[in-house]
Order: sequence, then structure tokens, then C-alpha cells
Amino acid sequence: MSGLLVTILVLYILAAGVIAHGVVRPAVMDWYHSKTYWIDGSGRSGVFLQLISSKVSFEAFAFVVSCIFGALGGWIYAMRKNRISI
Repeated sequence: MSGLLVTILVLYILAAGVIAHGVVRPAVMDWYHSKTYWIDGSGRSGVFLQLISSKVSFEAFAFVVSCIFGALGGWIYAMRKNRISI
């Protein structure tokens, strides 16, 4: 594939992820079933860094899931709008 097509595809997936993030994140939070984390660290800074890294990794996971579902949802919507069957 050409570089321009790949760039457009990546931008589409990221935009779909941003749009779908508000819908997907609460569902991922409910699926995860946790509001607290057990953190084992040495000292305050170790615990603080582990809390931040676990939060960032969870948010990244939720964003990846929203990118997948957002891109698939946009694809299905475009196919239904243009009356294309699979």
C-alpha cells in the first residue's frame, strides 16, 4: 500500500477511537470490575509510579479497544449507508 493510504487509514482508526472512547471506556471499566489496585512498591515514589503506570496502561487498553470497535462500527455504518452487503 502507498504511504498516503496507510496514513489515511491510521488517521481513520485514531479518529474512530477518539469518537468511540466515550462509549467503550465505561463498558471496559464494568468488565474489569475493579476500582482499587493492589500495589507493591518500595517507598512513596515507587508506589506512585506503579499507580500511574497501571492507570496509563489501562487507559491505553481501553483506547485500543475503542479504536477497534470504532473502526469496525464506522465500516459497518458506511456499508449499510451505501447498501453494500457482505
